[in-house]
Amino acid sequence: MARPRDFQKKRVYLAEWEVRVQDFRSLAETLEWADRVIRSEWWRRNVGREVRFVPPHGNRRKRATCWLGRICLPNQSWAFSRLVVLHELAHIVAGSWARHGERFTGAMLMLVEEFMGRGWMLRLKRAYDRNGVKYGIV
Repeated sequence: MARPRDFQKKRVYLAEWEVRVQDFRSLAETLEWADRVIRSEWWRRNVGREVRFVPPHGNRRKRATCWLGRICLPNQSWAFSRLVVLHELAHIVAGSWARHGERFTGAMLMLVEEFMGRGWMLRLKRAYDRNGVKYGIV
């Protein structure tokens, strides 16, 4: 059975790119922040899934990926961002079958509000609206 088309992936990336900033100076700093998120009481209480950040290798050297509770962030300056980390974690929260659909974007908004603040969540929500991204509730 073929996987359903990821109909709003491009729009999600465009919206996130509009509000993304480079928060960290290195992959190590980025991973320190990511580790604080997945070890937080909020994560344990609301998600409860174990996540491992793994080093990039092979074709994963230039793009962020998420699979089976593992997240790989590339050692590229565009990935030194809280939004990139939360994007990959939203895949964990929503489940891989959600792709970049409404369940995923709802999870992303929830994570952004919790770990970046309401102002950032509202910025992302407006960017989603401008780009025609549908979002739901997790």
